[in-house]
Amino acid sequence: MRLILIGLTIIVLSGAVIFIAEPIVKEFHRSRAIQQEIDNLQKQADKMEMENKSLRDKIEYLKSDDYKKLIAKDRLNLRNPGEKVVVVQPEMEGASEDNNISGKLSGNSLKEEEIKSNYDDANKRNKKTAMNAGWSNFGKWWKYLFDSAKR
Repeated sequence: MRLILIGLTIIVLSGAVIFIAEPIVKEFHRSRAIQQEIDNLQKQADKMEMENKSLRDKIEYLKSDDYKKLIAKDRLNLRNPGEKVVVVQPEMEGASEDNNISGKLSGNSLKEEEIKSNYDDANKRNKKTAMNAGWSNFGKWWKYLFDSAKR
């Protein structure tokens, strides 16, 4: 009889431990999941803060005078007083590396007709075009640097 009583006591105590331990384990898993979610949200918040800082910096640059001057020069063909503008035309068939010329300036803007006439003038003055047409870029530079030194 005593053995049955000890066995029954062990079973009741085991059930009580399981009954008490189950909510504790569930709460532990729930708190871990919440902490992971907090960590993920914190990472997202940090990433967004970095993006916001980057955008704020970009906005400040776009508001700056340097950017305004760059856009004015690029889109409106404006220039600073005393500044000379050099127009570089991409090399095409029959053209040479000597197509770098200064554009004529009218006020603060370059006129397309004047640029075209400058290109035409440069092509007329360029007598080496036919001779340089088959040369590689390296060869043209070599000829430019060392043939011009002989003059």
